[in-house]
This record gives sequence, structure tokens and C-alpha cells, in this order.
Amino acid sequence: MAEERQDELEKLHSQILESISASMVRYEKMREKQLSGIELKPGCRLSQINAEANGLFVDRILALFDSAKDSLDACMRLLAMHRASRSPELILLRSSLESSSYMIWLLSLPRIEDQVFSSLRLIKEETKNVEDALRKRGGDLPAPAPVITETLEWIDHRLEELRPGKSDSKMVPKSKVVENGDKYYRKDGRERANDTGEAAWRVCSAVAHGNITVFYATAGNNASSHSNYNCERMLWETTARDAILASAFTPAVENIEYCMDLYERSAISPMPNRSTEKHSC
Repeated sequence: MAEERQDELEKLHSQILESISASMVRYEKMREKQLSGIELKPGCRLSQINAEANGLFVDRILALFDSAKDSLDACMRLLAMHRASRSPELILLRSSLESSSYMIWLLSLPRIEDQVFSSLRLIKEETKNVEDALRKRGGDLPAPAPVITETLEWIDHRLEELRPGKSDSKMVPKSKVVENGDKYYRKDGRERANDTGEAAWRVCSAVAHGNITVFYATAGNNASSHSNYNCERMLWETTARDAILASAFTPAVENIEYCMDLYERSAISPMPNRSTEKHSC
């Protein structure tokens, strides 16, 4: 009985490892893709958004895309080292899911005003965080450059133009952005299990915050009390770790693919009729 159970576990673990390998191969096929080489068609939606954001929108989108890919690249390198711990990989996948979800969300908002406002609000929050860190840390870090102040002043002015009285509104929480990424992914006719990306992000976030009980829940519930308990428990723990990794790796790769598709579409799609755009916050 114990041997049969061990065989089942090993078979399950093998299937999970195959899933991880498949995601790695899928990502390798597109990892050299550079969005910066895609030329914007004159009058396209993306060029209009970028113009209204003083050239900051495309820069932000490209930075998010590179960040998502860099995190996946680092995850791939760790996996190639056959490390026993999966915590670093999951933390990197969390970062990739966040960056790609922000990009999906910004590119998928139906109104150009919403895209400009949301992207500027995100840039403002990130820039202020850098400015505050430089002022508080001191030491060897440089003082905030005048360009930071000038950028923040321009962003505040533009935000006020877009939505009077809303220039100091808070950025949408990361959890909501990741949730929106799933929503837009499915809305665009792509297959994805309910809340796949969000669920993966939440598990990865738990690990990033030091909660490793997610690795042991399955092991504790399924390990039997026979003489091979320790061996079986270890296999369950390893299987649970890799199962969580596989469940996070797949949506991270899917998001990268979707980001490329959205960007390419926005780079060629014609400027919409502003009066027919639907409002969305």
C-alpha cells in the first residue's frame, strides 16, 4: 500500500515538473521579443495616449514589460540551478505577475482619458516613493534631482485637467490590478480558470511575506502514519512546492503573451471616436 502511494506521488510530481518545463519552453519562444522595436502607426491609439501623457505612457508600458520579463528570466535561472527551495522563484513570479497585470490593466481601459489618468497616477506614486526615499535616506544616495520635482508638478497639473480635484487620489491596490488583469484576459476571449492570476499572486505574496505554511498544508493533510511517513511527507512537501510554482508560472507566461498582443494591437489600432468611448475607472 505504501509503495503504491509512493508511486502515485512520484507520478503526480513528474506531471507537475512537466507542466513547469512546458511553461519554460513556452516562455523561451518569446523571451527575445522587444516591444521597443514595434513602430507606432501614425494616429494609432497608443500614440495618442502617449502624446496626452507627455511621452510618459509608452515609457511606463515598456518598463513594465521589461520588468515582467526580467523577473521571469531570473526565475528561469534559479530553476536551472535545481534549487530545493521554491520561495525565491515564487517571489520573482509575484513580481512578474504584478508588472504584467499593471500593463494589461493600463492598455485595456476603454477610455483614453482613463488610460492617461491611471498611468500618470501610477508614475506619480512611484516617483514620490523614490523622492521620499532619497530625502529620508541621505548618505551616499543622491538628493532628488530637479527633474523629479518638475515631473511631479507636470503630472499634478495634467491630473487636475483630466479630473478636477482627483490629482491626489490613491492608486488602485495591487490586488485589484491583478484581479483586473484576469478580468480583461477572460473578457478578451482567452481561456483562463477563474482568478488564476490573482490566486497565484496571492499565494506568491504569502511566500514573499514569510508565510511558508502554503508548502506544508498538503503534506500535513496527506502524509500517512506508516513507517515511511518521513519519506512520504518529504515527497508531499516537494510536490506541494512544485505544484504551487507550476500554478503561478503558467499565468505569468500567459500575461507576458497577452501584454505583447495588447501592445501590438494598440500600436496599429486607429484613434477611436472619443464620444463613443465607455467610461471606466
